[in-house]
Amino acid sequence: MIRKISHYGISSIYNSILGILSIFILTKFYTINDFGKVAMFILVGNVLGNVLTFGLGSATIRFYFESLKKNNFENFRKLNYSNFLILLILFIIPFIIIYNLQDFFVDLIKFEITANFLLIAYIYGILNTIYLYFLNLIIAQKKSKNFLFFSISYSTLNIFLTIFLIFFYKENYISRIYSLVIVNFIFSLIILIYLFDTLKLKFSLKSVIKSLKFSLPGYPSTLMGIAHNNFDKSFLALVKDIGALGILDISNKIALMSKMFIDFIIQAWIPEFMTNANNNKKDLIVLNYNQIIYYFTIFILSLSFFSEEIIILLTSKEFYVAKYYIPLICLSVFINHSFTLISKPSITYAKKLQKLIIPDALSLSVNIFLNIILIPKYGVLGVIFSLIFSGLVSGILTFLASQKVYQLGIPFKQIIIKIIIVIFYILALYLLFILNAGLILNFLLKILLISSFCLFFFKKEYFNKKYLNFKILKI
Repeated sequence: MIRKISHYGISSIYNSILGILSIFILTKFYTINDFGKVAMFILVGNVLGNVLTFGLGSATIRFYFESLKKNNFENFRKLNYSNFLILLILFIIPFIIIYNLQDFFVDLIKFEITANFLLIAYIYGILNTIYLYFLNLIIAQKKSKNFLFFSISYSTLNIFLTIFLIFFYKENYISRIYSLVIVNFIFSLIILIYLFDTLKLKFSLKSVIKSLKFSLPGYPSTLMGIAHNNFDKSFLALVKDIGALGILDISNKIALMSKMFIDFIIQAWIPEFMTNANNNKKDLIVLNYNQIIYYFTIFILSLSFFSEEIIILLTSKEFYVAKYYIPLICLSVFINHSFTLISKPSITYAKKLQKLIIPDALSLSVNIFLNIILIPKYGVLGVIFSLIFSGLVSGILTFLASQKVYQLGIPFKQIIIKIIIVIFYILALYLLFILNAGLILNFLLKILLISSFCLFFFKKEYFNKKYLNFKILKI
């Protein structure tokens, strides 16, 4: 697993560096409103694209692992083709509707967008969904080198094309929009050709029904997740302005490097989880979970503590306020993944996706309620606090549900203690902000605090590479 994690790690580190470089460059051309408009474009595209999948992508991945277990890859090829064909059909019908009713939808949602903006966002959403559908299959196949190629090529072309197009459009944000569409078109086509051997050109209604039986119980949770991830941004832009969404977007771009870190771990973690679960190696699952959380905590704290320096180096004074938001967003990511890293794979393995419905429904309700109460008064801060509390509700309930369907023996108390420790360190950071002892002294104190975490929570199995390799090579 270490070798595969290294490939995903290289991808994540490269994309993080490229993301930092893009912030440094784009803040020279883009205003806060430009960032807000790009964020709205991605939001609209992702919502429209993901709503229409009915969870067929997750079903495809689940039955890929099942085909390995049963040594029946031919049936999987037929299932993969059938699911993909259904996705394409599902995309075509709304495209016709949006094309003919563009003006109506723009007037309805009352955002600062044009009719073409909405249609192009939907096209982007379709292309991105297709690209991710097949990219997740590469991850499931444990082809980490191939993933690395696609990931680096995709992000590199995206940023360079964005910069190139800036010089052709008066409104700078359009360069980013067209770049996203063009790059997703190119890579969805390339990845389709590359994985064409996973498709058997024979439609099977039986395979589609089988997939839907798996995915539909979890589809309400998918819809609630989409609403959960996007309601706050939409409401923020509606109640405040597109500039507030721009500030949130900049804060997210830096803070969500923490999510990129855990995402590349997950890309190696999920296949290994499924393999170990198939072989009933629960102790190895628990060990790897604890290792991941330890390193994840160090990354979360490092990014939170040095967010101020990152903002000062990369942006202008217009964006400096983001330093107060980044640590809290990092905290919300940590809380969420502390629970879901173990709970969602457990529920997926047990084929009990309906167990996600109640936790996601309650989390969404809490999130929307808090957004409505907090955003009008606190703006971006209201979005983040809503995210933290709703994520905690969702995480706790999902974890408890997962341990009922696939018991792994990870104490609930242990996860809560780790979250409290991270909260303590984040509060210490805000104390440094208040004291304002100067950049150099604050920098040294931040290093001391992070070092204290590494020292106090040191364990042999987390740091000793030989021990780590020995355990993993037993898979």
